[in-house]
Amino acid sequence: MFDRGDRWIQQIEQNYALLAGALEHVYNTAQNETAVTSEWMQTELMRVAGAAQKFTNDIWAPIIQRDQEKANEDLNRNTWVLRLKDAIQFPQVASQQRLEE
Repeated sequence: MFDRGDRWIQQIEQNYALLAGALEHVYNTAQNETAVTSEWMQTELMRVAGAAQKFTNDIWAPIIQRDQEKANEDLNRNTWVLRLKDAIQFPQVASQQRLEE
């Protein structure tokens, strides 16, 4: 399905590592420092939330794109099949109408 050597997969892994590092930093700082202010915590959590959103978007964007491409391929294939069926039926229907006249 997806190749681990693909640039997209590598980017996801890198973003995941950054996100995990940021979460670990916030957690460790909050555990070890008594002088952590709520403003600092809020700022850091907002950064982590932004990184999490980017991570999620990076994961879903190619999946959605691939699904859209597959849907377009299916639509084009189905349209082609319908046109082919119409082309095959046309002479038969025309012949039958000539016989009925």
